[in-house]
Amino acid sequence: MRASAGSRESRRLLSAGTAQERTSGDRSGPTRRGVEQGQAEARIAFEVPIERDDLEITASDAPIRSAIFPFVRKAVIPAAGLGTRMRPWSEVVPKELVPLGTKPAIQFAVDEALGAGIAEIAVVVSPDKGLLRDYLDRFGDPSGRARFTYVTQETPRGLGDAILCCRDFAAGEPFAVLLPDNVLLSPAHDFGRLVRASERSGLDAIGVIEVTHADSGRYGNCGRIEFRVLEPGLLELERLYDKLPGTLQVPPGETLLRTCGRYACTQRLLDELAQLRATTGDRVELDEVPAYQRIVASGGAVGVVLPPPLFDVGNPSGYLAACAAIHERHGAVE
Repeated sequence: MRASAGSRESRRLLSAGTAQERTSGDRSGPTRRGVEQGQAEARIAFEVPIERDDLEITASDAPIRSAIFPFVRKAVIPAAGLGTRMRPWSEVVPKELVPLGTKPAIQFAVDEALGAGIAEIAVVVSPDKGLLRDYLDRFGDPSGRARFTYVTQETPRGLGDAILCCRDFAAGEPFAVLLPDNVLLSPAHDFGRLVRASERSGLDAIGVIEVTHADSGRYGNCGRIEFRVLEPGLLELERLYDKLPGTLQVPPGETLLRTCGRYACTQRLLDELAQLRATTGDRVELDEVPAYQRIVASGGAVGVVLPPPLFDVGNPSGYLAACAAIHERHGAVE
């Protein structure tokens, strides 16, 4: 179902029997408890069975359903960035290949997609990232399930432009977007939750994560949201804030939710990006945030609370923190 400002059918499905509290800066009370409960769950518990080709599969069968009938069959991994925050390393080796234990960063995104039953993966690359292509072709999926397509972004013109470069690849289907700089290390994390949330609602599903005062300075000052809890771990997104300079700061004793580079997308995202590109022209950097702001403002997106920790490995401090977390959990190698 295509989301629209006037459509309420999908919202009725999502909100039946759920909390109605609204939230912005305040994260206390029932809404806060709903977020915490959602983080503790490994996946959303759907009550509505889904029918496909006369085979009815219920919520408890979600992993099986995702593998047999993947709603999202294609994923986009943007990897054309210059990696300026990781220089001089990134002058020689693509930043997506920085090692985390024995895996390069991009492998985490590939593994998430494969784990959700997604085998067709478009990797957006710049012309000089042959080393990245060589790695993925040789080692990206030892099982042989993945089918990698490489889409070239000739010049760095923003994440929105990188996604828009994949319009032919998406070919009118829903698709996933996974940012390889954002690495989620919880064993409970399942990207398939976003796929199932999008399938259930007919809307875009955006992964969000809780950020506390202890996380101040770890992430860019972007991705903040206002929301309403629909059920534990599932949110109706009401506002997505602009990107701002500097890093995200959280006052002591407070928490907030921000996006974390994981999306299950409808074609509306590409439509909005195309409209923005027609307005800005080809020479201007195109970010994904204005497109998603339009989608969120019209009630076209839900948020799925994902379990921490989240690391931004595209900058030195985030990369070192991720390496330390992997070492603490697994020893010297992952």
